[in-house]
Amino acid sequence: MQALEEGQNFERYRILQPSGRGIAGINYIAEDTRQKRKVLLKLIHPWAQLSDAARRQFYREINAISHLSHPQIAPIFNYGEWHGQPFVTRIYAEYGSLLNEQGRVWFRPPFDASIAIGYAIQIGAALTQIHNIGYAHGALSFSNLLITQQPQNDPKAAPFLLSDCSLATFVRSMGQPQTTFFSSTTAPEQFEGQTIPASDQYALAILLYFWLTGRPPFLGLPEEIKNHKNQGTIPSLLPFNDTVSYELEHVIRRALSPNTRHRFIDVQAFAQALTNALNTTVPASVKLKSFTTEHKSEQQPTPTTEPMRRIEPDAPQPHPNPTPIPLPLPEPEPDIQPAPQQPDPLPKGPRPMEPDIAQPIPDATPITPPEIEPAKPVQPEKKPEGETLPDTEPRATMHDRQPSLDAYLIITPPVTLEPFTYPITQSKLDLGRAGSSDVVLDQDETISRHHASICKEEDNYVLYDCRSTYGVSVNGHKLVPEQGRHIKTGDQFCIGEYKLVFYYGNQPAAHYNTQKEHALS
Repeated sequence: MQALEEGQNFERYRILQPSGRGIAGINYIAEDTRQKRKVLLKLIHPWAQLSDAARRQFYREINAISHLSHPQIAPIFNYGEWHGQPFVTRIYAEYGSLLNEQGRVWFRPPFDASIAIGYAIQIGAALTQIHNIGYAHGALSFSNLLITQQPQNDPKAAPFLLSDCSLATFVRSMGQPQTTFFSSTTAPEQFEGQTIPASDQYALAILLYFWLTGRPPFLGLPEEIKNHKNQGTIPSLLPFNDTVSYELEHVIRRALSPNTRHRFIDVQAFAQALTNALNTTVPASVKLKSFTTEHKSEQQPTPTTEPMRRIEPDAPQPHPNPTPIPLPLPEPEPDIQPAPQQPDPLPKGPRPMEPDIAQPIPDATPITPPEIEPAKPVQPEKKPEGETLPDTEPRATMHDRQPSLDAYLIITPPVTLEPFTYPITQSKLDLGRAGSSDVVLDQDETISRHHASICKEEDNYVLYDCRSTYGVSVNGHKLVPEQGRHIKTGDQFCIGEYKLVFYYGNQPAAHYNTQKEHALS
């Protein structure tokens, strides 16, 4: 089926504008001519005809899901088939999803633990409703969390609506999706084609991890992320948020286990564990502060108790003999008869004990410095290389690949303004706002879903404009659509508000960070 255009009628709906596409189908903002309201119209699997068995399955699933009534589930207004094309209409959210600009501005992590857990518990309650009727959402991500209001400090406030329940799973199992793209919240078992309620628990834990730390738990290229998920290598949350406790991190790690049997029995049990971890534990930072204060309090009595161990009574001359322990020190002092020298040992009474304790150390120092000093010059040489890589475990492997980097892009997003480097390792690199793009440029609404591509032709790289709406400019000159242009080292080109610089060869990059795309994609 061809894409619908603005003003075109579809069943009882008039198309206002397209609203992107996903695994399940194409979205349009439309007007319901009967109810006189805006709705979101989704055409299910419009690129190929569904089989009769798939169509019957679609009606069974969408009928069951449309009867769900929960404050955090986006209501379905209508569903059916028009000229052989299945469709679904649901509520239209004016603010869009968490991937929109409004969502990025309002909900900027990291959040306080109570706020983030409050959001997770509300979404978990909606997922429980879906699981109770025998289905799984299967594609929980930032793109299907619709915003209903501005964020508030009340953990009980519900700013999200969960949409598109089970549609992506249906198309993957019964249809033929155009892309095999998986979001950052995909569970390890979904790579093998298995989607179960535990997959939604895994996705919810990914969202909670991002809300608490401001970054996803897995970074890198798609294959690297897949390996990290299968191995369960998860960076600690504690360095990113002072309100996270050890118990809370343990709960999230369990929900992110690559083995489905090691996760919680259901989402409701996961939500209960989050509540218990929040109410019965103390943040790790508070524990550390209490430990340091207790440690200091334990050290403070030692100087006060030492004078009580007859250090001060030994200073007067009437008691030189009853103290056998400090006899080696005060014995030479009583030989000095002048009285003016007697007050001197009083302030210096505690000090003679320090050289007595430290005397073994001067004997050892002539041996240890020759071993320590030659090792010190080696350490400063390693520190400058790691200064730009605070995450030692994942980024050490990326740094090892830097000398073999052939061609790469330095990309500066318009919102974060933090440049990152993307290596060009394939013969064709797609750039755009679509989730299936190799480089997802989703911080600018003017960028087309399939905006541009970079192709390697023999030993050269060629940049193409894939008939985008606003075009591509290279060094200030706009490209002709579908007419390639050879790019060389140092060429700068703009895609929307994104700034990209192309490098080819061994030229060093000023900002080397090989994350594939934005964390929210």
